[in-house]
Order: sequence, then C-alpha cells, then structure tokens
Amino acid sequence: MPSNLSASARGHKQDELDWDEEREELYLLLLPLVLEAAQQAAINGLDAAGLGGDVDLDLLFEDLRAFAEEYARALAEQITDTTRERVEAGLAAGMTLDELAVWFEDSRAEAIGISTITEVFAQGNMTAWLAVGLALHTWNTAGDNLVCPICRPNDGTTVPIGFAFPSGHTRPTAHTRCRCWLSPAIAGG
Repeated sequence: MPSNLSASARGHKQDELDWDEEREELYLLLLPLVLEAAQQAAINGLDAAGLGGDVDLDLLFEDLRAFAEEYARALAEQITDTTRERVEAGLAAGMTLDELAVWFEDSRAEAIGISTITEVFAQGNMTAWLAVGLALHTWNTAGDNLVCPICRPNDGTTVPIGFAFPSGHTRPTAHTRCRCWLSPAIAGG
C-alpha cells in the first residue's frame, strides 16, 4: 500500500499521490526478492535433475536477473495500478479509510505472495533446465481434492519446456493461489 495513502485518503486528495514513485519504490523492494527466489529455484531445479555441478551459475544468474527485472517491474506495475484504481474508486464513492483498508487485508498480500513465488520458482527451474540441455518438464499438482479444474488436466503431463500444457499455460501459475510445480523430465529416463 502506498506509504502516504492514509493522509491522502483522509483528505480525499488522491491526485497528490505520486503513483509512479510508488511503483518504482515497490519495484526496488521486489527486485532482490524475485531474483533471490529465481536463483534458489534454479539451484533446486538443477539438484532435482541431478545436474547441480554442470552449469555456470554466474551465466545462469545473469539470465535470471533479466527475468527478475522484467517480472518485478510488471508485478510492481500491476499491484500499483490495482491499488490506484481501488483507492480512486473508493474515494470517488465516498469510502472512509477503514472501508478502503478492507481491500488491502492480508488475504490480498497472501494471494500475491503465493502466486508470485510459484511463478518465479517455475521460471527459475525452467531457465536452469534449459541451461543444461534438458528439454522436457512435467506439471505436478498436490493431487488432493483442492486441485482445480484448470490444473487437473495438466497433472503428470510432460511437454517440451516453453510449450503449453493442456490448460494452455506454459508454467505454473495457472491462476491465483496456484499450488502446482514443475519437475524435470529426463528423456528416456
């Protein structure tokens, strides 16, 4: 949530917020977190494939940095734009700060966090597997009664990395709060 929202919301002066500045601040906060998660995912992905020592991590991390910059920028933009739209709509409707706060409860942050780490982890895995020449991966679900109709057809399906699974997605997340993950598929193995 923008750092100066409460003063603006009380005074109904949303035009005083510098949303571009808020977006940039959020980007700067997200970037190291996204990068670290993607790098850890790459290491875990290599270990899962039994190929932990077969790649130049500096080169791999350079590729992941480009992904992290783009992803963190897009995420900061999406969060900031959604926040701005909700605040402006609420203020236009005469909502109080307490009424606006309901839109920014922990459940929103949790949904963003789960979806982000799932997607970043999948991309880190995919980048690492491609770096060592793996061409296939498998979509996995939790296999319980909470698996959604979007992800269910993907479960256990193996496709070339970058190709769509039955749902049309090339990696988790297929939806908000997606719990799916990828595993390497060794051809002939």
